[in-house]
Amino acid sequence: MSRAIALLFAPIALLATHAVAQRPEEPGPYPAGTRNFIFKNKYAGSPAISCLIAYPAKTAGPSTPIDLRGAPYPVIVFAHGYGMFGYSYASIAKHYASWGFVVVAPNTFQYGPIASLSLDVQAMTQIIRDAHTRTRSFLFGAIDVKNFGVSGHSMGGGATADVLGSSADVQAGVLLAPWTGGPSQPDASEQMRAARVPFQILVGAGDTTTPPKMASRFYRKGRQARGYRGILTLWSGCNHSAVGGFVRTTNDVEAYRLCRRQMTAFMLAHLKGRHDMLDALVGTATHKEPKFYSLDYAIIDPDLYLTGSPAVGGKLDYHIMARASTPAITYISPASGSLPLPGLGTLGLQPSSMFYLSSLQTSAIQTLHASLPIPNNSHLANLTLWVQTVAMNPSNAYRLTPTRSFHIAK
Repeated sequence: MSRAIALLFAPIALLATHAVAQRPEEPGPYPAGTRNFIFKNKYAGSPAISCLIAYPAKTAGPSTPIDLRGAPYPVIVFAHGYGMFGYSYASIAKHYASWGFVVVAPNTFQYGPIASLSLDVQAMTQIIRDAHTRTRSFLFGAIDVKNFGVSGHSMGGGATADVLGSSADVQAGVLLAPWTGGPSQPDASEQMRAARVPFQILVGAGDTTTPPKMASRFYRKGRQARGYRGILTLWSGCNHSAVGGFVRTTNDVEAYRLCRRQMTAFMLAHLKGRHDMLDALVGTATHKEPKFYSLDYAIIDPDLYLTGSPAVGGKLDYHIMARASTPAITYISPASGSLPLPGLGTLGLQPSSMFYLSSLQTSAIQTLHASLPIPNNSHLANLTLWVQTVAMNPSNAYRLTPTRSFHIAK
């Protein structure tokens, strides 16, 4: 067995290209159910919060049974834009639900202020956790209480920034054409200075309501976020309403398709561990998309993700995001570990059984894609292995990525 393992780690080949297995802009594997619900609120905010809820269902439609076969599901709390309500964003909510998320869109504070809307959004993260534990709730047992995201459009994008900067209850955020607030309101982008979780911003170059210059204020102030942070500006044919899923013209259709791709891939990667979806954020297809006017992102901490279905005689593809044009050193082990290393992070491999796998350089777009061939050796079947990389962050310091594992099939 030890000889077979040693042979496994010898040959490494760079991949020229790779593809995302599924298209996140298309509907996911679940039918989307919807319900209109009023929750009592014992937390800060409105005494009662009316919501649109979209969820993975057994059949599509209003008030259909939730499909618990894929539970628990991560939650996305969605904040509406100025003059709108949560139900105005049913298209976005149902799309997320089709990919295995429970989406809660409050119908409160139609005209703001942002701070009041954000209080209700933050309250919903607690209310939904409570509903998950109540046997009479239709959400009983359905919620992944460790994975909550927040998102919003326009005024709701500002509320999203507010929650990212003030709440420890969320793990990721997507800001769609975020608004800083009116003249009498505090600048919502200031809250991004306290944000510590990954986030993504989408805005259209044709947006005259919340133009790219305004959106960039949220991005610049979010420098303390960990993991991925990015801002993507779509071409001049993309306006304010298209980013929010309001489709009226041919340009709107295309703009909303691209927005669906980016925001769904982001949430799948960060809330469901779909590491293959990170390629939709930073891969070659995104960089070569002519309708992306500009793409700016940073990998604050290096990340590692695995794709493919490794089997005896097959291969494992692994992908690293880290500082551009710097070495990334990868190790592999048949045993996991947990050893804090000051300045580097936590070593998730068993030191006594680690094998050196590769030392490869990231590309100019902060990615690296490599392939690990699996020898045609029956002794490797049913083996579980752990992989970890040490690579540079933007501050020119080496950091360990999260540890990832894979199972070798027969």
